[in-house]
Amino acid sequence: TELRVRYWYTKNSTQAEQFFCDWAQIGCSNIRAEFVSLSQPVSGADSYIELSFTGGSIPAGGSTGEIHLRIHFTNWANYNEADDWSYNGAQTTWGLWTRITLYRNGVLVWGTEPGGGSPTVTPTAVPTPTPTRTATPTLIPTPTATRTATVTPTPAVTRTPTPAAGGDLVVQYRVADTNARDNQLKPHFRIVNRGATSVPLSELTIRYWYTVDGDKPQVFNCDWAQVGCSNVRGSLVRLATGRTGADYYIEVTFTSGAGSLAPGGSSGDIQARIHK
Repeated sequence: TELRVRYWYTKNSTQAEQFFCDWAQIGCSNIRAEFVSLSQPVSGADSYIELSFTGGSIPAGGSTGEIHLRIHFTNWANYNEADDWSYNGAQTTWGLWTRITLYRNGVLVWGTEPGGGSPTVTPTAVPTPTPTRTATPTLIPTPTATRTATVTPTPAVTRTPTPAAGGDLVVQYRVADTNARDNQLKPHFRIVNRGATSVPLSELTIRYWYTVDGDKPQVFNCDWAQVGCSNVRGSLVRLATGRTGADYYIEVTFTSGAGSLAPGGSSGDIQARIHK
């Protein structure tokens, strides 16, 4: 928790970005990330992504293990990594690289910042499901995730009555991966408001129920959402007692930035994915 890692790059765009932790030995749920734009760009960087951690320690002589990260523009536009300070296209095996910087309690302990010194930065606000500090920019999840965070509490789930058909709010669903025995779940959702008044998405929660079939750490990803993946949160919840067809559920919630469902309106697609 004392450490921060910065990967420096040129964004060369005003497009919003999304962060994903695809896999980490220490668990993607323990990793946070924030995008930061430099107020004064330097050679090789106008932005960086900063990683932080929620807990754990590195033993003497030890390692974090691998941390697999990915970022992309929300519109999937191309980057030009050739002019990025931290990028090294020849570095295809593990090795020391001083253009990725490491800080302990805010003090640079490894690597060289582009341009030298510590640039003044202008944070880009990116929301988080479970912030561990109050700051700007705010934290983003790792899809889990966010990048959304993955949590595995064990609450006792209380059964609630099934609502009558024809309610004001309905969920539309489609399966985006029809192979029922591969290594991912890929449900897509839409919420439709059939009522006469607007409904804030932040008041709504979706649950997708499933059997984990071998309880291992899992990662939630929002691949795309019309309301913006930065406004979508995903949690993985294990039932205290399994039941037919489910011992887990994915719970999808929304920040206030997702807006409201107008009468007759739809959330648009919410493209979710989880894997062990």
